[in-house]
Amino acid sequence: MGTELLLQLEDSGLATPTNYPTGRHSRYQIFTSTQNQWERIEFPLLDRPDPSTSDGAVDTIVLLFAPNTFTGDVYHYDNLDSYLAGGAPPPPPPPPASTMHVAAIVAGTQNAGQGNKRGAATVTIVDNNGQPVDGAGVTGAFTGDFNETVAGTTGGSGTVTLVTTGTKKGSVTFTFCVTNVTHSTLTYDPGSNVVTCGSL
Repeated sequence: MGTELLLQLEDSGLATPTNYPTGRHSRYQIFTSTQNQWERIEFPLLDRPDPSTSDGAVDTIVLLFAPNTFTGDVYHYDNLDSYLAGGAPPPPPPPPASTMHVAAIVAGTQNAGQGNKRGAATVTIVDNNGQPVDGAGVTGAFTGDFNETVAGTTGGSGTVTLVTTGTKKGSVTFTFCVTNVTHSTLTYDPGSNVVTCGSL
């Protein structure tokens, strides 16, 4: 067995040289397998000395070479990286959302009773990170068997269903086009629309 290496994550506001294990969030242990040459090593979790120390409280990394010994040995390390399980580096965070666009339009009808139908269009709005946008004001125009401008506001799923006030019996044909989208913090980017009009 080679030299023991111990990596310890701590809360520096709690951990002191004399109060172990207070403030010690976790320890990671590995033993070297070579001498006098470079070696890449991975620190597996050893234990959680102080479970009350939260992840967010960790602000110090302590790296111990041959802990609990006194030697004249010299150790060199080149870098220290953190990876997700499986070895892949964590993805960079997405940029802050700044724009929004239409991701989908589903045209259909709603039953208005006595054989009458209303035109309906379900619109999905997402931001530039592909996330649904809540609270987007969507305005659109029905043309064909219905000729109306209708507005509504998206919910948490990023969708809103706009319905005509007018009705028609029998088969229905219409086109619905989004004419504008507004939001308190995001700018509408129609050039990024996956679709702007839908037809039935």
